[in-house]
Amino acid sequence: MHDTAPHTWRDIAQAKPLYLETPLTREGVPWAGIVTPNTPAYRAQAAKIVQAVQDRDGVILPLYLDSELDPWDPPDLNLIALGNLVDNPFLAPLYAQHYVAADRFYPGKGGHVLRTVHDPWGAGVNLILVGGSDAQGVAQAADLLVSALARDDEGVLLPPLLEVALGPEVLAQVPDLALDPDEALIEREMAEARHMLEISAHGGITEPLGRAGFLYYLTGKAGWAEVFKRLAYLMYEDFQSGREQYGGPWGMDADFRLHKMMPAWDLVEEAPVFTDQDRLNITRIYAQFIVDAIPHAEAAVRDRKVRHNHTTFAALGLLYAGQYFSKYYDLEEANDWLYIADECFIPQAQGWRPVEDSNGYQWITLYHMAKYALARPYMEYFREGHLGEGVDLALASMDNLGYQASYGDTRDPFGWGSEWPLLTMAAWYYHDGRYQWMAERSGAKAPRVIGLGPISAHNSGTAPVEPRDAIGLTKVPMDRRFFLSTGGPDLLPLEEAFDKLALRGGLTPDSEYLLLDGISTGGHKHYDGNSIIRLTAL
Repeated sequence: MHDTAPHTWRDIAQAKPLYLETPLTREGVPWAGIVTPNTPAYRAQAAKIVQAVQDRDGVILPLYLDSELDPWDPPDLNLIALGNLVDNPFLAPLYAQHYVAADRFYPGKGGHVLRTVHDPWGAGVNLILVGGSDAQGVAQAADLLVSALARDDEGVLLPPLLEVALGPEVLAQVPDLALDPDEALIEREMAEARHMLEISAHGGITEPLGRAGFLYYLTGKAGWAEVFKRLAYLMYEDFQSGREQYGGPWGMDADFRLHKMMPAWDLVEEAPVFTDQDRLNITRIYAQFIVDAIPHAEAAVRDRKVRHNHTTFAALGLLYAGQYFSKYYDLEEANDWLYIADECFIPQAQGWRPVEDSNGYQWITLYHMAKYALARPYMEYFREGHLGEGVDLALASMDNLGYQASYGDTRDPFGWGSEWPLLTMAAWYYHDGRYQWMAERSGAKAPRVIGLGPISAHNSGTAPVEPRDAIGLTKVPMDRRFFLSTGGPDLLPLEEAFDKLALRGGLTPDSEYLLLDGISTGGHKHYDGNSIIRLTAL
């Protein structure tokens, strides 16, 4: 924290402090602890690390089970955490905030990740992730950690760590992770960005900016950090030029990308390509962008109705921005950003349906809602079952060929795939194999999380289970919050309304399926109430 808290972003005159090295012991005292799942395989790796540190300095690091620590409570020590999202629940909040990406998909079978998660709580302490998608990968990362242990005059420490080895399935599904940007590739990225600005591409160059930051963090390849730096300066130079472009000076709907841009900067900021002056410059560029994005989200705080994806895009970005600038700069202005995010999402958290009745757009809003609930946190949204209720609509709307029925403004009869990350998130949180079955059955696998395939999609490896309860007649009830937000009480009693009716003869592709719509209101709607939306039969 700075001695004097800045009131607005213009008062930020110094980049946040860095804690690149991670002390494990100092003058015979532990400065770190180990967080491990309570299984023999993980405890063996924890013991290996404890022994290695003791051999070097005679200090025994404390050992904690993942259930013994509050992952939202900033620790007093640096922490070494073993595992991934699935095996180590302590990592769940860090996963939601994109500090950790390890799950059953990434880094993949035969892969591992050893990284310094830099000051994620804003308390001046680091987390070292000893990660893998399985115990074998974690063991490899633990061996690398032991090899990286160093000594100075005060004790044992770890240098900055970002060592990644990816499994073949990960590289096959996300081939960009195999790229290693040299100057030629960097210049191609920049040429494409300049072209995007010239044609006023949707969002300007905010999408490639966020992508470059995530690619650096997921691969450890410094070239992507260089791409990020050059893109950030190019974006600002274009903004300063005053060049007219469609949708505003940063690009049409540029605020839609803030929820990717903000974590990307937090992840890439410690890369060696940035000087302290670079970090200050880019931090201020981001802050100015954020202030420009606020009006798009402020519209959502004028009422207590269910929300629309145009406002939740910006509000989710403001959540990440508010958290970043409040914990690293104690910025008073950041409290306003958090307030807007809260006011946008809390009304939506009281139910399961957004304002959209569109089998495409509606999942975007619900995904933003779920991400907010995990990252803020506001876990009542999950505990009260609202994520599950929303995903139950996706089950009812999936025809027997595996496609989402195209009601509302979707056009594509095969679905967008925008429900996919909600399915995997629900399978992870509820340990429900029906949702995993849907995710694997889906005919439109196009996960939209950070734009890099299934990465960061809460890939839990939950065993799929056929949703036998979906056979026969399924009535999707009317969500009360949606009903109140769209004038339902003026038309009929809540108990007489319904959202969708699905009739299913079985779960195989040749089984009959019919979906009847009960709604002709909402956002991105069509006037299709009481119409048959989808019929599949042989």
